[in-house]
Amino acid sequence: MVHEFVARYSEDVGREAVRRFLGRRLREWLGFKLCVVALGLTGYLGWLIYSGNRSWWVGLLAATLILIPSVVLASYAVHWHNTVGRIRRMQVPMARFTVDETQIAVASELGSATFPWPLIVEVWEFPELWLLLLSKNYFVTLPTDGVPDAALEFIRAKVRSTHRDPLIGVTP
Repeated sequence: MVHEFVARYSEDVGREAVRRFLGRRLREWLGFKLCVVALGLTGYLGWLIYSGNRSWWVGLLAATLILIPSVVLASYAVHWHNTVGRIRRMQVPMARFTVDETQIAVASELGSATFPWPLIVEVWEFPELWLLLLSKNYFVTLPTDGVPDAALEFIRAKVRSTHRDPLIGVTP
């Protein structure tokens, strides 16, 4: 069975895709315990500075605590540029998707790409868009507005049948 449909993009969709992707990755990466530790270390750093300590340890701790948000902001900037920047470069922000038994193909005025189903390692479903993850840090945004339910169910079923590992696949 072949499904063809057009997905319409906007800057809002691009920003939402980046926000959803990084928000989820940060929750996975940081976790609650690391956040508590970071807050504790920030309080300890504040106490060291307040008490007049200016040792190398204070500098190292401050640099480490500054580095973490810097990496997060850099990651956001890269994903924002790749996603929203690509949408801005399109005169007509839309892409034609074709899905069949062996692959998913995407074509827009900026180019085209074809992905065999095994390359899509996970699908993150949100009400307004789906993120088709090709790796831990690379995704294809699929706005779901106007996409036939049959096509979405077909994508969901293909990813599920391709990846039998319970840790990989469609996420509710």
